[in-house]
Amino acid sequence: MKKLLGFAFAASTAALIAPAAQAQATYFEGGYRSSKVEELGVDLNFGSLQGRLGYDFNKYFGGEFDIGYGVSGEDIAGTEINLATTGGFYAKAQAPLGDKFSVHARAGLAFAELDTSVGFGSGNGFGYGAGAKLMVSDTVYIRADYEAQDIDSVEFKNIGVTLGFKF
Repeated sequence: MKKLLGFAFAASTAALIAPAAQAQATYFEGGYRSSKVEELGVDLNFGSLQGRLGYDFNKYFGGEFDIGYGVSGEDIAGTEINLATTGGFYAKAQAPLGDKFSVHARAGLAFAELDTSVGFGSGNGFGYGAGAKLMVSDTVYIRADYEAQDIDSVEFKNIGVTLGFKF
């Protein structure tokens, strides 16, 4: 009986692990992110080109690193303010909703650096968000994200769209 139970446990464990192992994937994404900061009654809007490198450990969990380079900023009372860089390290939970569509949530350490005509300012904080991914082929997909970043008590609200490649 013990051998039968041991075999049943081993077989069920292998059945659970095998699909998760097949879902492992490294991916790269590139796209655009719009960021908004509302601070002291002033709305600041920034745009950045985004790059993301990630790894899915299985079809439910993964990790990501993303970095952005600012391409648009604001001019407030003669002071130019640009988003120099932004990014973070994130843990990601995801749920497939069919063969081609999935949703995800992520949280982790975020950073941002602002470039102004009077100098640089940078900080670290917590970032979290959610999004969705639509596969257009076996290796290419489109992803949309909403994210909030609390960086040194300044809240960034971000919306991004990326084109991704699994390899």
